[in-house]
Amino acid sequence: MTKENYHRRYPLPDLCRQGRLDGCDMVAVSSGSTGQPTFWPRSVTDELAVAARFEQVFAGSFAAAERTTLAVVCFPLGTWVGGLYTLACARHLAAKGYPITVVAPGNNKAEILRVIPELAAHCDQTVLLGYPPFIKDVIDTGTAAGLDWTRYAVKLVLAGEVFSEEWRDLVGRRAGMSSPCYDSASLYGTADAGVLGTETPLSICTGVSWPPGRRPPWNCSARHGCRPWSSTTPVAGSSRRATERCCSRPTAGCRWSGTTSPTRAG
Repeated sequence: MTKENYHRRYPLPDLCRQGRLDGCDMVAVSSGSTGQPTFWPRSVTDELAVAARFEQVFAGSFAAAERTTLAVVCFPLGTWVGGLYTLACARHLAAKGYPITVVAPGNNKAEILRVIPELAAHCDQTVLLGYPPFIKDVIDTGTAAGLDWTRYAVKLVLAGEVFSEEWRDLVGRRAGMSSPCYDSASLYGTADAGVLGTETPLSICTGVSWPPGRRPPWNCSARHGCRPWSSTTPVAGSSRRATERCCSRPTAGCRWSGTTSPTRAG
């Protein structure tokens, strides 16, 4: 099945449930990276399914159920799917009871850097959601303008481009992030299906390797009673084993104090 022999072959209403376009309450548009942008009608039901993936990150990685959170949507707004879809999913989490406040400056860098100092001081943490190279540009521009990112307990939700663990390390240090397994997560999705998968703290930890004789710079177990796992512990769903120790669950007080950058395991 392709766009040519299915999506572009039939009128748009015929591609909707019961053949009715008015059964959908929103139309999103893909980026057009493969040619002409495509229309994707959807309803709030579709958003709720994707909101569960955002909840996995906000609750499992950022402990957003216990911390007041400012969610800053930095994806482009308008007809493109990323910005408004992300905004809707974040608001669904707020409606569910999470103490999340959402602001959507889109990819307006000046507006992002204006609203963060005004609003982030009222929350326990600030989550920037956006395209990885753009988020790095926002962080670098803010630093150059004198913004102290360490004041805002920055977390990142990233989508749209892959990045290396070295990139995660670099951006994390510049943003004052303290726990690499829990301070950022990458999402994988498409314009038509929404978010299909997310990184988890465990997948990030098992995706990096450390030089022989060097321990990763997490110091969770001694301070916070986390149950560490070691090289003797098999990785769930895999025949290989974790190469180093890491925290087995999110802990609000964990700190990342090391300086050695990990590399992606082969």
